[in-house]
Amino acid sequence: MKRFEKFKTWIKENSYRRGIICHFYIAEREKKSEVTKKGKSKQKQYYTKADYAFFNMLSDVNHWIVKGTIHHGVKDKYGDLCRIPCLNCFEVNKKFFKALRQLGEMGNDKFELGVLFNKRKLRNRYEIRDVDEWDYHPLPNKQCWGYDIFSKRRKVLEPFNFCDVVRVKIPKGDLRGLPIELLPIDIVMGLLVRKEDYQVVRDLPKVNENDLEVFPLL
Repeated sequence: MKRFEKFKTWIKENSYRRGIICHFYIAEREKKSEVTKKGKSKQKQYYTKADYAFFNMLSDVNHWIVKGTIHHGVKDKYGDLCRIPCLNCFEVNKKFFKALRQLGEMGNDKFELGVLFNKRKLRNRYEIRDVDEWDYHPLPNKQCWGYDIFSKRRKVLEPFNFCDVVRVKIPKGDLRGLPIELLPIDIVMGLLVRKEDYQVVRDLPKVNENDLEVFPLL
């Protein structure tokens, strides 16, 4: 309880006029519902695999590397899925706190780590959209990534399906057009980790050198 309250206090002190958003990294554990008829697991587009997070924490590169994924939001008026690469995040607010508490109560076998970004600094460099619910009216093609159908969030995002979603547009780079971006480390404000990983992560050189706050709440 004290750790959770400490996190809430830290967010309140640091989110004023900047906002904080969280992107989660997940474990690769296949479930029957996530496997297609051909035996291949469905690609988890919304979250990033945990190995990306561990690479970032162990790397001596003073950046946080992210990869944008496509097919977020709703289909355009032609019925095509949006191909804009995005990094999916949640706004850290009262809805997020409630979901984080619920995660602890229901048991967590999925979320390995959360990275907390400075939303204002991200917005100064990249195009960001606070995602809205789609009301089934026609949409401009270029704006489809900024909308969601709420009913489809439940299975993928639980218990965070009621949270406010924020998407960061990740530009395609020169190398084969891959949407991979090196975010300046000052955009990263902190980490949410599993309790058993807390001491190790807190003692990592990269975490210490950049004064990243670490919260064992997953």
